[in-house]
Order: sequence, then structure tokens, then C-alpha cells
Amino acid sequence: MERFMYRAQLKRGHEGLLKDRTSLCAASLKKLVGEGALMTLTIFILENQLYLYYECCSDEIKPHEMLPDLDSILEDWPGVADFTGSGVCGGFRKWVRMTDIFDSSTPYDAGHWKRKQPVARRVGKLGFLKPEKVAAYVYYHYQLQTGSNATDNKYCTIAINENVLFYYDEEPHIEDRHPEKEAKGMAVPIENWQQFMDTHFFLWEGDHEGDRKFKPMEHILSI
Repeated sequence: MERFMYRAQLKRGHEGLLKDRTSLCAASLKKLVGEGALMTLTIFILENQLYLYYECCSDEIKPHEMLPDLDSILEDWPGVADFTGSGVCGGFRKWVRMTDIFDSSTPYDAGHWKRKQPVARRVGKLGFLKPEKVAAYVYYHYQLQTGSNATDNKYCTIAINENVLFYYDEEPHIEDRHPEKEAKGMAVPIENWQQFMDTHFFLWEGDHEGDRKFKPMEHILSI
């Protein structure tokens, strides 16, 4: 079991095509789920920014392999596309993988990770860290993740690319406990976590479900 989070940019003027193009991929995605290759997949959008969350049960499947009908409406994204060991291969891609920096729980295998009840709501949120606060944000969330052996929010995860955070969650929240893991607590305890975290972000205007750090995105597709 492995979790993946990606981002992409929709070409301007192609927003109206997105839902039709994703619906064209639905049948093949469901086939991957039925074959046991894919457990779940969700797409979110905010303005022209696409965010993708999915889980592979065995071998990794790339976004362009699962969502080929989106390629023509996505911008090319330059950068290092591959590392060969002896050098780098620069080029363009449609999807950029984000780095997982926080997981409320970790999947041991497909049986442990399979949803035991229907998911009522899948949540995707977008946040922007102050560049000078990125390292501190990752540090404190590493403490939070490794210092506990239980969670009431099993599927919550956060990934980063540049200073952009993609927060993924599912409702209702599910408890998950790992008694074999030592609960060490945080090396540097924080008294008011949410207020402290606010200082790491460029805050959104307005109040988004009581949180100005992250803005909810529109849900496009879930399998």
C-alpha cells in the first residue's frame, strides 16, 4: 500500500471541459479498483489548480496512465522529470508529485487500510507556507506524527511542493491505534497548536470553516 499526491495546472479557458474529461476516465479507474491495483482516487480543483490523491495496492500507477483524457487540457510543467543515477533528465510533465510530510496513520497493508464504512465526504484543502517557515512546519509535523501511537483521524495526510500544502482528509473520521508503537510525545510541546501554526502561513482572506490557513477546494471526482 502506498499513497500518492500530485498537482497539475489546468489550461486557462478549459475549465468547462474538466468534468467531462474526468468522467471519461471513470470506467477504467473503477476497473483498476476491481482488479485490486487501485484502492481509491480523488481529484480537487481551486481556480485552475488540480490536486490528485490516490492509493495503490501494489505497483505504482502514474497519473497520466490513469487519467490520459486530461493531458490535452493540462499545462506542461518544466523541471527534472527523472533521476538516472548518473545524471538528470530534464523535461516537461503534466503532473508533479508532492512530498508526503504528515500522515495521521500509516497503511500496513490493504486489509488494514480498506474503508470499513462508506466515506461521506472527501476533503481537499490548499495552504501556502511562508518560505522561511517551511522547515519548521515539517519539523513540528514530524514530531506530531512520530510522537503518537493513536489517531482519531486515520486518513488525514499533508503533502508539499514548493511552499504549497495539499491537505487531504475523509469524513467521518476514523480512529486508528497502534499499541505496538511507543507514544513518545513531542520533543518540543506546543501549548496552542493552531495559533502557533498560524504564524507559519500566508493566511487566506475570510474564514474557511474556522481556519484561515487552508482553503477548501471543489471536489471533482472520487472512485
